[in-house]
Amino acid sequence: RDSALSGSSAAIVPDKAVARLTALLGHQDARVRRTALAELVARKAPNAQALALPLLEDPDGGVRGDAAGVLARLGGKELEARFLDLLDDKDAYVRATAIAALKGLSAKGATPRLIRLLEDPSASVREEAVSALGVIGSPTAIPPLIGLLTSPSPRIRQRAALALGFFRDQARPAVPGLILLLSDGDPNVRQKADLALRLILRTSVGYDANASEEHRQQAVLKWQQAWREAKRGGARRKRR
Repeated sequence: RDSALSGSSAAIVPDKAVARLTALLGHQDARVRRTALAELVARKAPNAQALALPLLEDPDGGVRGDAAGVLARLGGKELEARFLDLLDDKDAYVRATAIAALKGLSAKGATPRLIRLLEDPSASVREEAVSALGVIGSPTAIPPLIGLLTSPSPRIRQRAALALGFFRDQARPAVPGLILLLSDGDPNVRQKADLALRLILRTSVGYDANASEEHRQQAVLKWQQAWREAKRGGARRKRR
């Protein structure tokens, strides 16, 4: 740790600590800047939001990402445009942090950008984008999320399944793909697929993602039957 922070900031006289830490936000070492920002937040500095805003332009991606995280916790809807700008940041950590911030704001206006980020070169960014789309809940995200049910990444498959579950009835087109995931090789994917089916179809068949293959096969048949019944019910309501 840099000598500028040696002796622990906890030893600084309380009424001088914020001023000392604020000065360290301009330190040449990015690690010191990150630590100083974290300390300011931990001490609940009243001007932490104002101090974090300029750090969104810091040359270090770690500092920019930390600043975005701080602003996500301290800021409000007025910062949505800033977080949208950060989706184009060259650093994956910054992009992922900005996505998490937009998710916290339930920023529906971010949906088109988040859909594009489903093809981001960074796995962490893609995963955050999937989760954010489920929470934000814009129906335009449903088709691309359905496409991700066959992703080669187990983490993407499980996140896509859960995200679709949040859409409830709107995600009925995802049901066939979710039923297929009940036979996925990853138990976490299977569990999320079952949860999504329960949310969408509002029923349960007693599926256990860690049970024997025989149990799981029987449960798949039950989910298929539940889906057929749901479609018949929907057809009857339309006729009325």
